[in-house]
Amino acid sequence: EGLGTFEDNDVFENESSGVVIRSGGNPTLRRNKVHHSKKNGIYVYMNGRGVLEDNEVYENKSDGISVKSNGDPVVSNNVVRDGRGKGIFVHEKGRGLFEGNDIASNASTGVTIATGADPILRRNKVTGNSGHGICVDKAQGLFEGNVVESNSGDGLHVRNGSTPEVRANEVR
Repeated sequence: EGLGTFEDNDVFENESSGVVIRSGGNPTLRRNKVHHSKKNGIYVYMNGRGVLEDNEVYENKSDGISVKSNGDPVVSNNVVRDGRGKGIFVHEKGRGLFEGNDIASNASTGVTIATGADPILRRNKVTGNSGHGICVDKAQGLFEGNVVESNSGDGLHVRNGSTPEVRANEVR
């Protein structure tokens, strides 16, 4: 299990993802800039965990933060913006707690939860994304107290086979 604390780093122009957390890795990433990677900004999978707080994740060629395969990070107070993919993508049985993040101006959806994922999203701001604000597709999740506004697609889009719990959000 990889641990460690990574603070105040500039992670950029990587041939793949900027940061990868996997195989039980559980580091703390704080106040980093993760940008211009050729794939995801931050990729958490294969039982990876981690605490991601106060980071700026921007202008990556794929998703800002991608979580799958039982990845289960705590993601709080980050800015995830201007990516060419989704802002946050939790899929293939990914989990995680996403709280107090600003997810804005991404080329696809702000947040997509898909294929058996079951995260918790609380008090996030999802604005100005080119697709739906939040899309839930064959997944679950708890969505509570989020502000979802000014996205190009639907504010909240729930597809067939999904059973999210949605409470006290502001969607406009």
